[in-house]
Order: sequence, then C-alpha cells, then structure tokens
Amino acid sequence: MPDFHPVVLHFPIVLFWTGLVFDLINWVWKKQTYPAGHWIIIAAALMSIPTALTGLLAMDEVPLNADVIHHRNMALITVSFGLLHAAFRFYILLKHKIFKSILLVVLSVVNVALVSITAELGGIVAFHKGIFLKPSDH
Repeated sequence: MPDFHPVVLHFPIVLFWTGLVFDLINWVWKKQTYPAGHWIIIAAALMSIPTALTGLLAMDEVPLNADVIHHRNMALITVSFGLLHAAFRFYILLKHKIFKSILLVVLSVVNVALVSITAELGGIVAFHKGIFLKPSDH
C-alpha cells in the first residue's frame, strides 16, 4: 500500500489556516464569516484523523528516532486539540450559540500553532532539516 501521508497531510494544515483567516475577518471587520469558520475547522479536524493514521502507518517505513517520536507526539496533541476545537465549533452550530470573536481567534491561533509545529517536525523527519528547528542528534 503506498504511503498516503504526504498526500493527505496538506489538507488539515491549509484548512486550519483558512479557518483562522475566517475567524480574523469576523473579529476585525465584523463580517459574519463565523459559520464558514466553524465548518472549515470541523473539516480540518476530520481531515487530521486520516493524516495522523497514515502518519502512524508510515512510521514503519522510517527508522525510529527522537525526531520521529517528537513528530508523532506533537501530531497526537494537535489532532486531540483539533478535535476538541471542532467539537466546540459543532456545539456552537447546533445550539446557535454566539461567542466572543476573540475566543474563536485564540482557539484558531492555538490550532494553527500546533499544526505548524507538527508540520515543521514532519519536515525534519522527511527531509532531515527544518526551517525553524534543527533535527535532534540521533
């Protein structure tokens, strides 16, 4: 079975960033973009599940070292936070609740930070170099 991790990993990254953009538009310009932001975050979280699963399967193909373990652990934290964030957004949609726009922005910023760190660590695993972080000495 081919490695699908590189195929699916870009979807949650782009969707979480897009959700943040929609939340910022809602907060800064008071445009009613939050329903779209909710659905984008939910889609991002759902796409993070196959991304994490294919990543866990791909671990069999690479030598296990500190970088791989760090990437895996951050991915599990990121997926967990993303799913909680999405559940909160789904609750808002179901109950027609209104929350302060800044809360939605803060949650999205945390999600984007987590997914960006995880992606950086994935770059270290895949290419043995990072943009901001250095690979660990194995």
